Amino acid sequence: MKLKFEEAISVPESERRSVADSIDFHTIEVEPQYTGARIEGDVVTLDFVKKMMEDFKNQKYLHKRYAFQIVLQTRELLQALPSLVDINVPNGSRFTVCGDVHGQFYDLLNIFELNGLPSEENPYLFNGDFVDRGSFSLEVILTLFAFKCMSPSGEPCSDILGLRLCTGLCSYNASDSITLANCQFLTGILWVYI
Repeated sequence: MKLKFEEAISVPESERRSVADSIDFHTIEVEPQYTGARIEGDVVTLDFVKKMMEDFKNQKYLHKRYAFQIVLQTRELLQALPSLVDINVPNGSRFTVCGDVHGQFYDLLNIFELNGLPSEENPYLFNGDFVDRGSFSLEVILTLFAFKCMSPSGEPCSDILGLRLCTGLCSYNASDSITLANCQFLTGILWVYI
């Protein structure tokens, strides 16, 4: 019975589309009263990321246009990468490896305070489990992805997609339904590719 049902609702591989293919962030209007961080054009800049982090720190939100832009650009970067990436660390240089952030945005800010912001001169590797337990999962993932988008190669902020990057990643945040819905939808865009 289950197999017949699965067959009835299946979509041929040639007709499968990601929801990401249906989103054109350029057409999403930013309301005049929005005072948060803005991406001018298609380039994520350090000034934008700093403003976005400051807004998040002050419990302000990022407009959905820019959230979609960050996620879609990150998706493009990730699709272009092989599944195994060599990271070259020149002698005498510094490379910061971070373990599980678990949606703890203020811990992430403390890491940046201690070690400096991600840049080509100060690269980071985030080893999965970016989100899932903290109340600020969306803020964490958007911040990490924004740093990744700052360079065409995605070098300032490398990441290993962890066990908890899936549509259920916000299960610990069920009381915050808006964040939960946004988090699940945005990660759903990436999950189709993974």
